[in-house]
Amino acid sequence: MHKFIALIPRRADRTQAFFQHHYETRHAPLAIAQLEHFRFQKYVRNHLVSLLAGTRPDFDVISEFWYAQLSDLAVVGTFLASPAAQHIHDDEDHFMDQPKVISSEVREHLVAGDARGFDAQPVAKLSIGLHRMSAVAADDFITATRAAATELVAQHGALRVTVDEPITDNTSAKLPWDAFVQVWLNGSLAADCELPPALLRNTSNYFVAAAEGCESALPA
Repeated sequence: MHKFIALIPRRADRTQAFFQHHYETRHAPLAIAQLEHFRFQKYVRNHLVSLLAGTRPDFDVISEFWYAQLSDLAVVGTFLASPAAQHIHDDEDHFMDQPKVISSEVREHLVAGDARGFDAQPVAKLSIGLHRMSAVAADDFITATRAAATELVAQHGALRVTVDEPITDNTSAKLPWDAFVQVWLNGSLAADCELPPALLRNTSNYFVAAAEGCESALPA
């Protein structure tokens, strides 16, 4: 499986609440209705509900698109370039700041908890973005991040923790963050957050957001 993420900002005149509601009730169903063209095997939106610490990121959701094979992207591209996809683009313009969307393939590392299944209900999460110090090698940074992220289980009673590592060979644009940590919480959205010092030791910038993960049920 190949995982891609898209960092999607809302239109400047839209609130976070409007953005999330429209995405979940209108846009995601539009995409599911065109599944033969979009081809994803898993579709998740991690909505950043509130900033808890660090620098406010310039996007409002981390969307996940999982594909069985990279060749599926050609099918997606052909569809999006066709007149048949115009209603998708029109809807994006209604709530997204589309020119500022950035996407990349990532490698997901499970560092704690059970392997991912299907989240039938919205899930409270912590979404963390980390930017590495220039003096730290990329591989060393990911290794240290994976090790430090395990401490989030004890600190927050987390059910699962993953680390996303951008794959630069297949990216259309360099992501502004060098790692993303997703923490599945056992309860409601977090009101505050204390990170393990080791998680920030090699970073020059970071953010922590209370997030809500929403996954679409896909036809078999």
